[in-house]
Amino acid sequence: MKQSQSENKTEATLGFAAKFFLKLLGLMILFSIVPLLFVNLPLGMFLANFGKLYIPLILFSNLLAIFLSGAFAAKLLFAWGVNGCVFKIRKEGEE
Repeated sequence: MKQSQSENKTEATLGFAAKFFLKLLGLMILFSIVPLLFVNLPLGMFLANFGKLYIPLILFSNLLAIFLSGAFAAKLLFAWGVNGCVFKIRKEGEE
């Protein structure tokens, strides 16, 4: 029996992309709760003496915490997979 190329290659569907996005968003929110608490409370008291720089520094630190939480969530999702689909990154010439 001869296998067709469509059986060898899996393509992302809209449902798969939605599940991936929802899992990524959920993990990102879960992982960003604790860093945002520890960024806002102590750092807010520390940066209160900086006057006009207070708001940009807090905004930057919050965005950095959210970005790092999102990167960690994406790393875990790529390692775990979504609905049994495992992500494999290969060079184009490899099989």
